[in-house]
Amino acid sequence: MNPEGVSVFYGSFERPTCVAELRPPLGVQVSSVEFRTVRPLRVLDFTLLEKSHGMALSYFQDDFRNRAMLFRLLRHLHDRIKTPIRPGEEHEYLTTQVLAEYLTAIHQPPLDAVVFGSVQHEEGKNIVIFGRALGAFHADTGWSTDPLRVVPDTVEAVLVKRVDYSTSPVQIPGTSSDQIDSDDDYWNPPER
Repeated sequence: MNPEGVSVFYGSFERPTCVAELRPPLGVQVSSVEFRTVRPLRVLDFTLLEKSHGMALSYFQDDFRNRAMLFRLLRHLHDRIKTPIRPGEEHEYLTTQVLAEYLTAIHQPPLDAVVFGSVQHEEGKNIVIFGRALGAFHADTGWSTDPLRVVPDTVEAVLVKRVDYSTSPVQIPGTSSDQIDSDDDYWNPPER
């Protein structure tokens, strides 16, 4: 969610999610530490949106269509935020970078953080605390304090021994399910 050179804090609410989000190779050690907030933060929690399933909407509302479209947009943005980007496709971050800029610079009051689901660890939750909330220079008081503190004696290290994958079928562009019905069709293509 952050452009190159703009600092943010990425964290997870659970240690297994933290490790999964890093996508470390087998055989490496991953260390983690627990943080606590030391002041209130304004947070947009996309995971609550997923749980609501638009339950507050009624077809009889005058603004049903607009609210339904907003709900769909927010779900789409949540999907974009939690989907990892492959190397070489960093331009795909542009949507979430614009969202972060809007939430921190234009939205009133500005938001400090976004909570979003993890695609790497089922039921896991992540948080991004934006740079503005991490500390800023104020002419009258100097640097503000960091909103996070390390909880003493919470450093843990784990050894990555196994990675679990989950798959689902996808449609290959340019093909349809009726083009290949069985293994016989693969081994005996139609004559041309």
